[in-house]
Amino acid sequence: MPSFISNSEASGRATLFAVLLGLLIALSCTAISEIYWRSKGHTPTVVDSMGLWSSQRAKIYDDRPIVFLGASRTLYGIDLDETTRQLSELRAGKYAHSSAVMLALNGRYPVATLLDLALDEEFVGTVLVDVDARGLSKYNWEAQESYVKYFRQDWTPNWWVHRYLLNLLQPLLVSLDPRFSLINSGLALWAGQSLPVVSHSQLDHRRMGALNFQRANGEILGNWFAEMLADDLEKNPPPSPLDWLLSAQVVADAARTIEARGGTVIFWVPPVSGQQEALTYAAYPKNQYWDKFIAHYNLKGLHYADVPALTKMNLPDESHVGRRQKVFLTRALVKALVNKGLLAQGENN
Repeated sequence: MPSFISNSEASGRATLFAVLLGLLIALSCTAISEIYWRSKGHTPTVVDSMGLWSSQRAKIYDDRPIVFLGASRTLYGIDLDETTRQLSELRAGKYAHSSAVMLALNGRYPVATLLDLALDEEFVGTVLVDVDARGLSKYNWEAQESYVKYFRQDWTPNWWVHRYLLNLLQPLLVSLDPRFSLINSGLALWAGQSLPVVSHSQLDHRRMGALNFQRANGEILGNWFAEMLADDLEKNPPPSPLDWLLSAQVVADAARTIEARGGTVIFWVPPVSGQQEALTYAAYPKNQYWDKFIAHYNLKGLHYADVPALTKMNLPDESHVGRRQKVFLTRALVKALVNKGLLAQGENN
């Protein structure tokens, strides 16, 4: 047998062995990582990202979708399935939508996304904007701008495939959370940092989230949120009611632009309680800010303080509902919107 043939076969076997060995090592490391992190109480979840947000942003062109904008109180408090179910049941399906899309972002007010939807002439749908008076202050307008730019400039079919594969695998493997990667874990240990705490939040591929308060102390979280709110209000004092109202015209014009195309925009304030409610009301009195914004610009608006069912919601951290209350919050919201006639125009065209 010619020597070059035997050398080729030997080289092929060596390559195959190296590939199999590499796979075995990778699988072993993954298994060890999974066992370790699960033993610490961590569970798999879809990890939010600009790519995941963009994958949902691309779905707003369905037939008259209902799109949720806002921050964590919507991201973790609204049940998309219950939303469409309620809208199809109430008033004999008059307000039925083909889909519900979640574009709320944890810790980021939604004005930038609303302005982007106003510029998107292809979008016609219903937008529920979770934003309070502080979120309508100009310094918060760009909170979601980086996500908008990513969708406009960097979102491609290749990234869609990447995100699709992650959506399949992340619910199965804890180690696909970047916090638990071998590199990040090694760097954290090398720097003497503490291990990641067990998260009380979960997310699915549609960006529908939930909070499990059996994994977190609501009182501690509530105090932390209140401290951050107080600090922010000190650094960014509320403008005068008149200056605030005049600057908010840009937001009102965005809503009118969407409605001129046949869509609907509804501004709403989800429930808060305790320290956060007291701090917010002291800085931005409802009758001087929120109520004036809705009335002056003739907008559709809903404030939790005007809906008894929403004021009675149990908020373990004074700001968010737990996973078992999501359905109740969603039902109360949809019923209030329908009963107050805020969905009456444009929904059955």
